[in-house]
Amino acid sequence: MACPACGRPHRLTRRSLGRSITCRQCGAPFHLLPKSGEAPTFISGPGGDDDLRNQVGRQWLDLRPGQIVAGGCEVISLLGRGGLSSVYHVRRHDWELDMALKLPQAATLDRLTAEAFIREASAWLVPAPHPHVVACHYVINLMGRPAIFMEYVKGRNLSVLMDEGLGPLYDGQADELALKLVDLMIQAARGLAYVHSLGLRNLDVKPANLMLEESGRLLIADFAPLNKDEAVEAPDNSRDFDNDAMTEVSPARLMGTHQYFSPEAAGSKQTGDTHPDLWALALSGLECFLGRRPWEAGSMVGDALESYLSGPCAVPVPLSLAAFFHKALSSHPVRRYQSAAEMEMALTDIYARLSFGPYPRRPVGPLPETADRLNNKAVSFMELGQPAEARRLWAEALELAPGHRVSAFNRLINRFGPDLASLPEAAPGTDTALKLARVAPGEWDF
Repeated sequence: MACPACGRPHRLTRRSLGRSITCRQCGAPFHLLPKSGEAPTFISGPGGDDDLRNQVGRQWLDLRPGQIVAGGCEVISLLGRGGLSSVYHVRRHDWELDMALKLPQAATLDRLTAEAFIREASAWLVPAPHPHVVACHYVINLMGRPAIFMEYVKGRNLSVLMDEGLGPLYDGQADELALKLVDLMIQAARGLAYVHSLGLRNLDVKPANLMLEESGRLLIADFAPLNKDEAVEAPDNSRDFDNDAMTEVSPARLMGTHQYFSPEAAGSKQTGDTHPDLWALALSGLECFLGRRPWEAGSMVGDALESYLSGPCAVPVPLSLAAFFHKALSSHPVRRYQSAAEMEMALTDIYARLSFGPYPRRPVGPLPETADRLNNKAVSFMELGQPAEARRLWAEALELAPGHRVSAFNRLINRFGPDLASLPEAAPGTDTALKLARVAPGEWDF
């Protein structure tokens, strides 16, 4: 590969694909991108201003199976395409690790600022591993936009399971199915309660973002922490996802999906609290019982709830659960459940009454952070241009793993600059107290 500016030859490997390179002779930056097609090849283009970066990036964002991206990840398949982003199944063979890669769609680059993507990626990095929240392994910067590498969930989302009438939702007797669906709602409420405890909101709770593993574990996917000034309409040509309920914005330019908007969001009265997530969770549970979504405006469901409950249902709604839906979807916010934890308690009580026994899943909180994960998060925040948060996480990692000695610190300084020299890793007698992650993200290419 020759530098497009001065012609100096560069020796490239598979790890070079999907990365930015700086010519050692003339200092010109250029990008190595996989071409669209079957073979994992690449194209080059100069870096520089955002317009050119976006122009080159559009070619990169359209991935195909077999391409090698982001330092050695093979694209396996497209998992889904929403209104703003696409999610791919990728595999890092040298780590023997499957991941989900979330990228903005090319058309989205004209509609969202880089700060909006950075804010979403930052939100993904906050939670510790939790049994009911899809984990973020790490984030890297590709073409000026964050690429989010997430936990790969071996399962299907609830929207697909409803559309295809698959067994995990609708195979069994009515009373058994009611317990299954209440169980899923409890798991979702637990995941939301954890997310809310961190000061985050999902803002896009819907069946398409609720992933069900074959084991019966449910996980919440996706965050949409955009400010109203930066939320945008979903491009018209992006509506080819599993569900026609697409991530977009309310009339107040608030992120979400209008089929699951609360009355406050639809009425431009959003206050920044967690009520939209609670309303959307109740709608998602109701949709699973109905087996379909008979409404187009989520904010109006409360007024028509009785007609939905008395109409045809894939799974008959027990009276105790009908009372839950009436409260959760009240037109008056003060009459609703005020937190995901309160919803969880109510649903757990309903499950116990329906099953004549205690709810079998004991509450499980997030896993303790490890030095490896904190290191991954720190490097990710450096990629996102947030060195203060990176330094804080590295300091925490040092306390967890004071005995590890690796040579990563010098490579971190070479990659991110002398700003890291003040970190305590530079103390005499140690190279650094951190080790590179063994599982995710694995070895970083500094």
